[in-house]
Amino acid sequence: MILAGLATAGLFRSSYTVDDSAGAEGTHRAAPYDREFYDTVYSFKKKTADLGGRSALAGVVPHHLLAGDLIAEFYSNLAGEEPDLVVLIGPNHYGAGESVFISSDYGWDTPFGTLKCDRSALAELKEALGAGIDPEAVNADHSMTSQAGFIKKTFPKAGFVPIMLKSEVKADEAARLAAALESLARKRKTFVIASIDFSHYQDGPTAAAHDRAAIAALAEADFGAVYALDIDSPPSLYALMKYGELKGAEFTLLNNSNSARLAGKEDIDSTTSYVTGYFLAPIQELTGKFFN
Repeated sequence: MILAGLATAGLFRSSYTVDDSAGAEGTHRAAPYDREFYDTVYSFKKKTADLGGRSALAGVVPHHLLAGDLIAEFYSNLAGEEPDLVVLIGPNHYGAGESVFISSDYGWDTPFGTLKCDRSALAELKEALGAGIDPEAVNADHSMTSQAGFIKKTFPKAGFVPIMLKSEVKADEAARLAAALESLARKRKTFVIASIDFSHYQDGPTAAAHDRAAIAALAEADFGAVYALDIDSPPSLYALMKYGELKGAEFTLLNNSNSARLAGKEDIDSTTSYVTGYFLAPIQELTGKFFN
């Protein structure tokens, strides 16, 4: 099990309460919603992440559900953590909404109960970023809907804020998002997840080469390389990496695969790639980084 860390030790527990008392009356629905889907993807053999005395503050996970076993593996390694808040960032695939940052103040109906929107955290992010509130746009995008059930299953007590980024978000805007997330994390224990698929529409060898470049950029914190990577949301990855940098965390790879490999058809010409991993920080360096 990953992240025995701070939560198990009883450190940095707070009296923070999710603010879901006012706002939208609607509810999103997690997709997939079928409980059997989760039972199946969690049944596969999983890698166990080696923390080496560190704690995870953020991570990257795919939203292509062919990689459901990799998604389940990512979340399984986080079992036992108890963040106050989970922020999910990912691509706005359809460019919906008026703002470059789009969110929703709805809760989420999942097979594991209701994932509540933390409207206090959302209000802070809206003020810092000028984010638009567009539940219809969020409801239509699989970068968000694919993760809700996994998040509720893994973090049953956490509040939630989704943020979609349009492709035109520039590096300085992504860095502003990271700074806003770091500010949130000083007031409540926060876990940030980037929902990103990697190489698209390439044959196996080309996809593998593109993935190596992306993994190297993550491991080396090479911000200059991010917007040239073959991934579906460079701004989301940039924001995640910048958040990791602000928190003094380094990237550790958990898994890397692609749709051809998972389907047992490695000779096909068009694949989607998947990378999972965590941003880890030494536990002893976290004092004062959740709360000032």
